[in-house]
Amino acid sequence: MLLACGSGTPGYSSESDPSQMITGFSLSQTSGGERLWVLQGDSGKYTESDSSAVISGVRLTYYRLDAPETLLTGDSGRIVSGGEDIRVWGDVRVETVDGRILETPELVWVESLEVFSTDCVAVLTVPDSLGSTVITGRGVRIGQDLGSAEGVDVRENFMAVYTGEIPSE
Repeated sequence: MLLACGSGTPGYSSESDPSQMITGFSLSQTSGGERLWVLQGDSGKYTESDSSAVISGVRLTYYRLDAPETLLTGDSGRIVSGGEDIRVWGDVRVETVDGRILETPELVWVESLEVFSTDCVAVLTVPDSLGSTVITGRGVRIGQDLGSAEGVDVRENFMAVYTGEIPSE
């Protein structure tokens, strides 16, 4: 998979002919009767030739055991082939039910690996009972639950800062 941090509308050409305009929609994926994710958008353009949709106002909720676990939001996005790969760009924010937050300009959900991935600068905030750790890096790959600070794969330019009380022994 090739990723790049850039500007514009990735993977969409004005020369392609959208077959449908969609507004206020919701798309979900299930497995064994349980929701895996629900994608909502303000509007979009669906192209039948490559089974993709370019969406504005992206709101993507991931579920674990049919309960919401992670919410991804962004200005725009593109979904291909029923959710195998979902790319979101423009003020992308991922937040988990336990308060972990990932922020980046562009992010890809890779269904086959069950990870978020970006080549852009990303900021991960991991709260704990006494404060929080803020991890900044470029080229991040992390699981749907945003893992722990130890579970983050940062490919270059890594920095971690902890704020809060440090227990004395």
